[in-house]
Amino acid sequence: MGLTRGDLYKGFKDKKTYLRVLEYCESKAVADAFTLLVGQPGADDVERIVALFDSISIAALRGEHRGCFLRTAASGGRCRPDISGAVLLKMHGGFVRPLQHIRYYRKLKSRASRVFWFRSMPGCGC
Repeated sequence: MGLTRGDLYKGFKDKKTYLRVLEYCESKAVADAFTLLVGQPGADDVERIVALFDSISIAALRGEHRGCFLRTAASGGRCRPDISGAVLLKMHGGFVRPLQHIRYYRKLKSRASRVFWFRSMPGCGC
């Protein structure tokens, strides 16, 4: 498509508007992931994680491009380190908080990193 991170940022009237849209997208995407990872009462740890990845797979099969804006904002560190750092922190928290209570958390934590989450996300056509 030829768009850069800077083009995306410049597409908004001002920084305030950009941040409001970004905050809305964060709250929706992170809240959805958090809800799936917390799961229903009595849900098995593995079932909760599978539910999250199933939702990502289903969205990709439907052609939905969920997370493109967040991923672009999070990876724009050199352009806007303040914004990308905040986005990464919220996204990381959306995964870590619900996972801290599962039996395999220490093992997962030792193998995973923020970079892993971005490299493992399916291409979203951005």
